[in-house]
Amino acid sequence: MYKMLPELMGKEFYSKKKYPCPVKVHGFKNAKELEAQLNKAAASTFFMLGNGPNYSIRVGKTFQKDKEVGKNTLQALG
Repeated sequence: MYKMLPELMGKEFYSKKKYPCPVKVHGFKNAKELEAQLNKAAASTFFMLGNGPNYSIRVGKTFQKDKEVGKNTLQALG
């Protein structure tokens, strides 16, 4: 029988709105490729649809330059 993630991982993740992110961890030729995949996942934003009509997604941080945030926005929309 399958169990739902909140039941397996604990309510702490979901109460703080820290949702698990799916990451491919198999099929890499070497450890460097796996490391690159994990770093990419850690630096990404994961979008989950909620129940309301409004959504927001983080595309930048305060220390980033305008061009960097713009580039991140274009990637998020594409």
